[in-house]
This record gives sequence, structure tokens and C-alpha cells, in this order.
Amino acid sequence: MRGFVFTVRFKLAFAFGSCAFLMLLLGSASAYGLFSVGSHVRPVDRLMMTVQVAVTLGAGVAAIVFGWWIYRTVCEALDRMATRFGTVAATLDLSTRLVDIQRRRLRMDEFGQVAIEFDKLIEHVEKAMLVVHASIASGQRCNARNRFRQSGFIRSYRAAGGLSGTNGGEHGGVG
Repeated sequence: MRGFVFTVRFKLAFAFGSCAFLMLLLGSASAYGLFSVGSHVRPVDRLMMTVQVAVTLGAGVAAIVFGWWIYRTVCEALDRMATRFGTVAATLDLSTRLVDIQRRRLRMDEFGQVAIEFDKLIEHVEKAMLVVHASIASGQRCNARNRFRQSGFIRSYRAAGGLSGTNGGEHGGVG
């Protein structure tokens, strides 16, 4: 049985989640400090503490928003790719392509490049399968033609009296 797997989803959620948590914690602690000191602080120090609270809380919110955006972008792309790969594997439909040329939804990041290379791979496999099918069909036609020719030869040979009985006559064992 496999243990816990550190997936891309987990790593993204942990990285951005921990940053967001720490920023929000620091911002909350700074806000508590700002409100607990009361009026015993110089205005410049109060301004600095206010900026500190705003920056840390803003960084925490930015980490949540940016982390969610990255998480969604990466995980949705991985899900789409895994679904397409699974579809090709299950159906053996080599007409499947990742790049949606009609809608021009191709992203030119790493996921877009993987999609282009996948499509090239599937195209090469599809062409190879067509060659194999043509070769098999050609071989079957050739075998059928040879059997037909051979049966016609044997019939004409028998009609000419070359094969008599079951032992193949004087020409030996054809039949």
C-alpha cells in the first residue's frame, strides 16, 4: 500500500496556504499591538504600525488570491491533460487532440507546449497505425490473390489430366 503522496495540489496548497496563514497571523498580531498600546505612542510610530498591519494583512490576502489562481490554473490544466490521456488510452481514438485549434484556446506556457508535443506524438502514432493497416490489408489481398491463382492453377492442371487420384499423379503431390 502506498503512503501519502505529495501531489502538486498538496504542494501548492501548502506553500500558498502557509504563506497566507503566516501573513494573516503577523497582521493580526500587529493589529493587536497597535490597538493595545493606546495613545502612549508617538504619531510616527503609530503610522509605522498601521502600515505594518496593512502590508502584512494585504500580503496575506494576496497570497490567498494568487495561490488560488495558481492552484486553479495548474490543477485544471493537469486534470484536462489526464482526462484526455485517459480517453485516448481507454478508447484508442487517435483523432483526439489537446490543442483546440478551432477555438484557439492554446496557452503558450508549459502546459500548451506539452499539449502540442502530445498532439505530435498522437499524429505520428496515427500515421504509423495507418501504415500498419495498409500493410496488413495489402498482405491479405496478396495472400488471397495467391490462393485464388493457386486454386485456379490446380483446377486447370487437374483438368489437363496432370493430377490423377489422390496421390498427385505422375507429377507428385500437388493438390
